[in-house]
Amino acid sequence: MGISKIDKDLYTRIVRNVNAHLGKYITFNKNCSIEPIEQTFFPNSKLLSITDYDCIPASKLMVVDNGVQVYPLSGLGQWNSLLMNERLNLNIKNVLDYLKLYYSTYLFPYQYQKIVETVNDLDFIEFPELELFDVISHQIQAPVVTLSNNQFTIYCNITVDRSLYNAAFDIYPDGKVLLLDKKVVLQDLPIGEMVIDL
Repeated sequence: MGISKIDKDLYTRIVRNVNAHLGKYITFNKNCSIEPIEQTFFPNSKLLSITDYDCIPASKLMVVDNGVQVYPLSGLGQWNSLLMNERLNLNIKNVLDYLKLYYSTYLFPYQYQKIVETVNDLDFIEFPELELFDVISHQIQAPVVTLSNNQFTIYCNITVDRSLYNAAFDIYPDGKVLLLDKKVVLQDLPIGEMVIDL
């Protein structure tokens, strides 16, 4: 998709709103990019990815912008505020992408966690030996999404810190997410975010 330039007024509004919520969490300087992300679950809003390259590693923040208010996705309180004020459109095609966004941003400060669909979704801090790579690959299963009474259930793999789990989530029509179950599959994996000591 690439980095997109955005209107100066939008940039200023995003800076003002995010700083009001989070202080100077991101410095918003010339080395900061704001990129729109395609999504259909917030039909009246834009999803934006903000990256500040002055930090090591680069600091990232997702925000939802409805044209008036900006909601930083930086914890459960921000998510609750967003879901109380924004219209949501979840369907069988977009609910997995919604869960990926929610799961990767609802804890603050961020922990290394994500929904995993294939071994390529793992961020290896060092590439594992071939035998371990094969074991990991065989443990990862494609997500399964079911719908019953307007409520979605998703069975998938997740990472938490350096472990891989089988998990099940319920996603309600109002956007609330409930982790039903998780069982560890593999531990002490060489995955996570790369941090460089200076």
